[in-house]
Amino acid sequence: VTEHGQGRFFGNDIHSNKLVGMEITTAGNPHCDNNKVHDNNGGGYLISSGGHGVHENNEILSNCLFGVCVTGAGTHPALRFNKVHDEKEFGFLITDKAEGEIAQNEIYANRLAGIQIRNGANPIVRANIIRDGQSAGVIVMAGAEGLIEFNEIHNNAVAGVEIKTGGHPTLQENKWADGSVIDAMLEARKIDGADGNFKD
Repeated sequence: VTEHGQGRFFGNDIHSNKLVGMEITTAGNPHCDNNKVHDNNGGGYLISSGGHGVHENNEILSNCLFGVCVTGAGTHPALRFNKVHDEKEFGFLITDKAEGEIAQNEIYANRLAGIQIRNGANPIVRANIIRDGQSAGVIVMAGAEGLIEFNEIHNNAVAGVEIKTGGHPTLQENKWADGSVIDAMLEARKIDGADGNFKD
């Protein structure tokens, strides 16, 4: 979906593509709901270069790279009520000054971070369940910010939230079930020069 294209994509089974299952770019603005996006060789969703849209109630799984990649300044989609799981790399990758709302998704059993925010990205990450990942639940790094609030983050192999060099998120009112999450965040700040705002 490109060049201000719109439309509704409902109830499709999108799989086994050479690159990504869905691509929204250059101000594309669709409504995508109740689709299954899986087993694509590049990734599930790629939203870039000012792409927008509302993407909800989709199941995104078992793609070779990411479940969802949001990239580029002016890119600001809403991703809500999706299940994103069993990705070969990231559940969500938010990068290169992208923004957007990631809300009320269930993100689990991904090989790398459930959500990685990097390279100046600044999304809202709100009220998600982020669990059972093989890495950190959320990683913030490389000049990225982000508001991370009201999430339930538990049973990830590393920290619930890991802040690396140049990361500066705001975290508030998240529920931690990992015993050492706060210790891991503070340790990252000391070693890597990362920073952030931490609120109860």
